[in-house]
Amino acid sequence: MVGPTRPQFVIFGSSIVQFSFGNGGWSAILADLYARKADVLVRGYAGWNSRRALLVLDQVFPKDATIQPSLVIVYFGGNDSVDPHPSGLGAHVPLPEYKENMRKIGKHLKSLSEKTRVIFLTAPPVNEEQIHEASDYVPPQNRTNESCKAYSDACLDVCRELDIKGVDLWTSIQKRKDWSTTCFTDGVHFSSEGSKIVGEEILKVLREADWEPRLHWKSLPTEFSEDSPYDPPAADGKTTINIAEISVNEGADVLLRGYAGWNSRRALQVLEQVFPKNATTQPSLVIVYFGGNDSMHPHPSGLGAHVPLNEYVENMRKTAKHLKSLSEKTRVIFLTAPPVNEEQIRENLSDQTSPQKRTNESCKIYSDACLEVCREFDVKGVDLWTSIQKIKDWSTTCFRDGIHFSSEGSKIVAEEILKVLREADWEPCLHWKSLPTEFSEDSPYDPPSADGTTTVNIAEQSAAASPMKWGLSNEI
Repeated sequence: MVGPTRPQFVIFGSSIVQFSFGNGGWSAILADLYARKADVLVRGYAGWNSRRALLVLDQVFPKDATIQPSLVIVYFGGNDSVDPHPSGLGAHVPLPEYKENMRKIGKHLKSLSEKTRVIFLTAPPVNEEQIHEASDYVPPQNRTNESCKAYSDACLDVCRELDIKGVDLWTSIQKRKDWSTTCFTDGVHFSSEGSKIVGEEILKVLREADWEPRLHWKSLPTEFSEDSPYDPPAADGKTTINIAEISVNEGADVLLRGYAGWNSRRALQVLEQVFPKNATTQPSLVIVYFGGNDSMHPHPSGLGAHVPLNEYVENMRKTAKHLKSLSEKTRVIFLTAPPVNEEQIRENLSDQTSPQKRTNESCKIYSDACLEVCREFDVKGVDLWTSIQKIKDWSTTCFRDGIHFSSEGSKIVAEEILKVLREADWEPCLHWKSLPTEFSEDSPYDPPSADGTTTVNIAEQSAAASPMKWGLSNEI
C-alpha cells in the first residue's frame, strides 16, 4: 500500500465507468479535483449488466478488507435496458430483476462500514440514431430512450428505498438543448461535454450531502500542504507562495502521489511515509519525476525549489535505493527533467509566482544527472529532455505554460514509458498487453454476435481499442 492512506473513492460499473478515465472523462475530472485528497479507483467493466456485477460483488468489495472505501459510485442500467435478444444472449435484464440486483448491491455496499457512502448513477439517455451509425463496433441491440427512462426511474426508486444518493442522468443530460449531438461519442458513451455534466452532478451531491465526514473536495485536507521554504518565493523575496493551496483548484490501479512545487529534497523528507517498507502490499511499479524544480536557478533569499546538482544526485540515489528495497518485484522508472519553453514560462507563470529562472540548459544538466543515477542503480530511465525535442514544433505544442505538458506532450511521455514497459525484461512483464484483463472470460451477457448464437467478448475488444482512443501508436 502506498502511503499516506487517503480516502478511497471507488467507481464501479460498465463501460460508462471503464472509459471514464479517458481524456476529458468524468472520472478523470474527479481524480484531478481530488489530487492530494483522495484516491479515485475505477472498477469499470465494458458490457456488464447488474446481473454480472452481482456475481463478483464480494470479490470487488470484500467485507473483510482492511480498508473500506469512503465512497462508492455505481453505474449499471444502460446495458440492462437493451431489448432482449431472441437467442436469450446479451445484456438485457428484466426490470424487476434489475431492481432486485441494485437493492442487493446497495445493501452490500452500505454494509462495508459505517462511513462508506454510496451514490447510484441512473441510466442516461441515448442518441438512437448515433448508436445505429456506430454499430460496426458490436452488432446492435435495440436501446431506446424510452427503456433508459424506465430503468432510470427504477434506479431512483431503489435509492429512495435504501436511502442512497441518486444522480438522475437521464434528466440531467437532457437539460442541455443540444445534448443528443454534443454529449456522446457514439450515442451511448460520454464525450467530454457529457462527462462535464456527469462530474458536476456528482460534485453537487458531494457538496450538498450531510455526511460526516464531508467528502466534497473543498472539505477534505490536502496532503503535505504545510508552508515550505522550497515553495516559490513571493514577490517580496522574503516569503513563499503555498503551491499546494493554489494548485488544488486546477483541474492495474494507478495511484498518483504528485505534489506541485516539490523538489527532490522535500520528497526525500517524506519518502518513508509515502512508501513505507512495512506496508502489507508493495507497488509493482513506481514512476518517479523530480528534477525540473531542482534545476531552477537559486533565489537570492535562499528560498525556492533550487537544489544544487550534487545534492540532487544524492537525493535521487537515496530515492532509488529506498524504492528498490520495497520488494523483489517492485520496479522503478525515473523520468528526467524535460525541456522548457522559456518564453512561454515568462508569459504564463510570472503573474502567479515570483519568477525563478528555469532554462533549457539547466534542465539538460539535471536530466543527464538523473540518467547517471539510473545507470548506477540499474533503474530504467526515460530521457524526456531528448524525447520531447524530437518533435520539430515541440516548444509550441508540448506545453500549456512552458513547463507542464499539453495533451501532445503527454502522449510523448506516455509512449516513452510504455516503450520501457514493453522492452524491459522484467518478470512478470508489466506492459499492458501482458497483464491479464480482470473478469475477461466470455459471458452470455456480452453482446450477441451477428450469427445470433455466440457473443462478442467486450473485455478484449475494448482493451484492444485503448491506444486508438488516446491517439497513440498501436506499437505501444
